[in-house]
Amino acid sequence: MPQVKCPFPLYDYETDDLDAAIVAALITTHSIIHNIAVKAEKVRRPATSSAGTSEDRSYFLSRWADYKSDTKLECCYKNLRVDLTRAQEGTLRDKPEADVYAAIRQLAVREENTMVARVALHNMRQDRDDISFGARLQGQANICNFVTKCKICDTDVNYTEEMMRYALSRGLSDPEIQMDLLCHIN
Repeated sequence: MPQVKCPFPLYDYETDDLDAAIVAALITTHSIIHNIAVKAEKVRRPATSSAGTSEDRSYFLSRWADYKSDTKLECCYKNLRVDLTRAQEGTLRDKPEADVYAAIRQLAVREENTMVARVALHNMRQDRDDISFGARLQGQANICNFVTKCKICDTDVNYTEEMMRYALSRGLSDPEIQMDLLCHIN
């Protein structure tokens, strides 16, 4: 029986000159290896919960780092991945993570006027039985860029906390809690 080459063009496997039954078994076994490689398990995105311990968080961060390195641009839709590849003239696999994030931001994020974000923060109100109001405020405040230059020492001064206190006190839905809070704010 002549030697038989692997039918997959990417592989250089070739059987020895053996009996036909043995060659058939070898090629079948080799094909199974290809199928296993093709059907490799998809990398699962790590998840965390709101009631985790410090150990849970540490484990999550470790898994998250592995996930990021394994999946790279899988967080982007296909059209954005194509645009990133074009803009970077090839693969982003070997680029530093900060460069990849910068490229994604440049192509995918539409910067909005800071005043739009600030007005949205000041207009936020707590809904009845809304226990995530503080978290929503924090998320909105983080994009408001509450930073100014000190006129004396020329350093950046972040006043996000003060603006969040104002927005929180103004947006509470329960007037009794609001009054109690206002009595204790300096």
